[in-house]
Amino acid sequence: MDKRQIAIVTDSTADLKDEWIARYHIHVVPLDVIFGEQVFQDRVTLAPEDFYRKLDETDLLPTTSQPSTARFVEVFSALCAQNYVVIGIFISAKLSGTYQGALTAATMVQGDITVFDSTTTTAALGMQVIEAAKMAEAGEDKNAILRRLDVMVGHMDAYIVLDTLEHLHRGGRIGGAAKFVGTLLQVKPILYLKDGSVDVFAKVRTTRKALDFLVDQVAKVCDGKQNVEIFVIYSLGADVEGYVATVSSRIPHATVHTTMIGPVVGNYAGSRSLGLVVHVED
Repeated sequence: MDKRQIAIVTDSTADLKDEWIARYHIHVVPLDVIFGEQVFQDRVTLAPEDFYRKLDETDLLPTTSQPSTARFVEVFSALCAQNYVVIGIFISAKLSGTYQGALTAATMVQGDITVFDSTTTTAALGMQVIEAAKMAEAGEDKNAILRRLDVMVGHMDAYIVLDTLEHLHRGGRIGGAAKFVGTLLQVKPILYLKDGSVDVFAKVRTTRKALDFLVDQVAKVCDGKQNVEIFVIYSLGADVEGYVATVSSRIPHATVHTTMIGPVVGNYAGSRSLGLVVHVED
């Protein structure tokens, strides 16, 4: 009997480039992005660049919504009908109901479906998805892939330096007084994504100092490690090429990639934000 093939499914918050999706045959279920009465499918009917333009042009605070159960059922059913073993890797359950929605959908479809909580999002989720897809392509079985994902979860960190406090304020994450003082003093918060939740890692005055501080912190984590992979994540208007050069100079043994931050994180980050997602193993 031939070994059944494995299909990898994720959601659009993984911020995967189209060429990676095509190269590794990844199936992406989009979240919805809502501007007032307009509903868009993330990266399907609304590109990240257009999201940031709309964000800057409107006073409306956009929201994001998890995919419907029906959307998951459609994807899972199509793959199971082709006799695939399905592994779904999704945004942290603490950040979105997407993971729970996928679990519910999996119970409604006849087939071998495993739903995995990445405990993260953006490029940190994307790294897990690409690794799983590479392993599936190489013929590894489901259990080996899930064991590898468990290891990766414990060796990943994600940080983002915000250019403005405006979107945190509009989203209710900080008060008006904090926004005023922070803006006056040019305070740039560095957000940290770990164990499924987002917290403030540090507050540094000026963007340049915050970005340099972040590289220094990551360089310490990577020091003496051989297997270092870094994603520079960015939103529209950020000097991504300049930051890639800085990161590559400070951490020359790292493999450095880039990807644009999608709406779920971008909703609070806003334009001109930069961050680092780091995967380090001995």
